[in-house]
Amino acid sequence: MFLLIIENLILFKYVTWKTCCMYTISCRDVGRDCDCVVQGETEEEIMKNAAEHAVKDHGYKEEDIMTHEMKEKIKSYIRKS
Repeated sequence: MFLLIIENLILFKYVTWKTCCMYTISCRDVGRDCDCVVQGETEEEIMKNAAEHAVKDHGYKEEDIMTHEMKEKIKSYIRKS
C-alpha cells in the first residue's frame, strides 16, 4: 500500500511538471503570418525546434538564425506555461 502511494505521488509530480513546465513560442508572437506553435520542455529544445521550423517552412538559413542577436530575439518571445 505504501509503495502504491509513493508511486502515485511520483507519477502525479511528473505529470504536473510535464504539463506546467512547457515552453512555447508561436510564429504569430514574432510577427509571422503562420499558425505554428512550437513547444519544448527546455529553452534549448524550443530553440532547436523553432530553428528547424524557420528553416523548413520560412526559408531561413540556419546560419542566419543561430546568430547571437537572433537567438536573443527568439528567446525574448518564449513563454513558460
